Amino acid sequence: MNEKKLFLFLLIGITLVTLVSAEMENLGIFEKGECIQLKQTCADCTYVNFSRTSYPDSTIALGEVTAEKVGTVFNYTFCNTTEIGTYIVEGQGDVDSTDTVFAYDFEVTLNGNPPADGIVVVVYTILFILFIAFGITYFIISLGHVIQLDMDLKDMTVMISTYLGMWVFYYVSCEYLGNALINDLLETAISVGAVTHVFLPIVGFMVSFIMINLRFKQKQKVTY
Repeated sequence: MNEKKLFLFLLIGITLVTLVSAEMENLGIFEKGECIQLKQTCADCTYVNFSRTSYPDSTIALGEVTAEKVGTVFNYTFCNTTEIGTYIVEGQGDVDSTDTVFAYDFEVTLNGNPPADGIVVVVYTILFILFIAFGITYFIISLGHVIQLDMDLKDMTVMISTYLGMWVFYYVSCEYLGNALINDLLETAISVGAVTHVFLPIVGFMVSFIMINLRFKQKQKVTY
């Protein structure tokens, strides 16, 4: 009797461990807005239907559709990847004339890459804040030089280099970080910076250069 109970407990334990450790199959990671192929391989199926595809918030992204068969692979083109997060795909097929259900998931990110680690996000955010603070501070300093008409080549070079640095930050953010908020902030900074860190410094340098030369010539006339 004790041996039977022990065997029963072991069987239940193995079953529970199997259920807990089982993971849903993952189709992969895709870029937001990208069309992907929902797939299911089944050599013995005459049909496969994708019964439901859910957004990350569990709302329905796609109702029941019939997959197209190509060899032993059934697929359907899905383009409603408008939300970031994990999508769940559910369906059924007639495996050996028996309806069998299946489910798997896939992930959608802003750039199609795996989400960045927390430490990477923290370090990047700190560098981003310091860079923006430097850009604003030097803009104020350069604005004073523009007003005083004494902006030199160094000031203009630093301002334009800062603007180019914004593009570098934007590229890294899009390719590796994939944070929508930071991308939006950088796009705004790039739009504003085209005026504050490119147009204004160039104009300020040219005007300052002209005025400095005029003053120099006037001094020469007064001297002689």
